[in-house]
Amino acid sequence: MNTHNANRIFSNYFLVVVSISSVLFFLSSFIFFVLNSNKIVDDFKEKIPVVVFLKDETSKIELSQFEKKLSIDEGIKKFTYTAKDDAALKFSSEIGENFLEYLGYNPLLNSIDIYFHANKVETFYIDDIVKSYEKEDFVHEVSYDAPLIFLINDNFKKVKD
Repeated sequence: MNTHNANRIFSNYFLVVVSISSVLFFLSSFIFFVLNSNKIVDDFKEKIPVVVFLKDETSKIELSQFEKKLSIDEGIKKFTYTAKDDAALKFSSEIGENFLEYLGYNPLLNSIDIYFHANKVETFYIDDIVKSYEKEDFVHEVSYDAPLIFLINDNFKKVKD
């Protein structure tokens, strides 16, 4: 009977320790997430690109001037130029087939992926920037995920309030 009580006390003690440990773990995880939620959202916002597709006849001078214009803009965190041949290689590796053999030509366009600072990833700001980029003669199209930007900003405002 004495060993039975000792086993019972030990199992109760063990359950209490496990319960308190799990509560402390989940509480600290929640506090960590709340304290770092702004940083997490900012990192996510800065990974949303605005893609500017360039016409094939774009000259190197126009491209150079556009890149200088982008580097001067303080709202832009970084931008990367992707040549159509590089894009074709990447796309071929992603799909596992050489689509150029089937088509006989490369339908992809040269592009510039533009990433903004988190405080500039707002629908109205990006809409204005996109409109100004579309006015350039050498730009074929500008593409970005407007619904995603709206949802991120809207949901983050709900969480903050």
